[in-house]
Amino acid sequence: PAQQPTVDPLSEQDMLSGIVDEINTILSKGFTLVDFDELTSQQLLQVVSDVFGELNPQARFDFSAGNNREEGAMRLMEFLMRTLGYKVAPMQRDTFPNDFVAAEKTTIYPVLYWVLKRPNAMKENRERVYLAKFLMRIEVPDELKFQDQDFNQLYDSYLSLRQDFIEVHKRVKELRDTSADPAQASRRIT
Repeated sequence: PAQQPTVDPLSEQDMLSGIVDEINTILSKGFTLVDFDELTSQQLLQVVSDVFGELNPQARFDFSAGNNREEGAMRLMEFLMRTLGYKVAPMQRDTFPNDFVAAEKTTIYPVLYWVLKRPNAMKENRERVYLAKFLMRIEVPDELKFQDQDFNQLYDSYLSLRQDFIEVHKRVKELRDTSADPAQASRRIT
């Protein structure tokens, strides 16, 4: 389950340092703290897009080609919240969309920190992206479901198969977590 963004006892400089280190590693960049902090809002959104693009190439958006900035930022927010499971802090719910589109550092930095620096963050995010392909719920208007009996049965079958996938995935994950690694067992024996 997605964790609520937490206020870390880190200073803003420590948070920024962690973000910059991860971005430099993941994106093969050479940002200094000052360079990163001086990025324009468009450049900052591009960095967010590039990080998301490392998780899912379809999430990448080119902010430099005269594309609609608001459209790109909305796509990034949808990926962040729907696919990665980011939960906006209650005190930010009203302002988050506008602050994200404007690339306010007070909004973007905590998002990047959450995406990059949680324990096992990138591994967990990659798994979320993989699962999203199968678990994104297909929303169908109620009037369509109730108009056609065949369609309703097909939709119920979809929901059942989706639930079966969830159960099978949980079981496989449990087995992977509890199974011994053959290479590791071999090293212990020799």
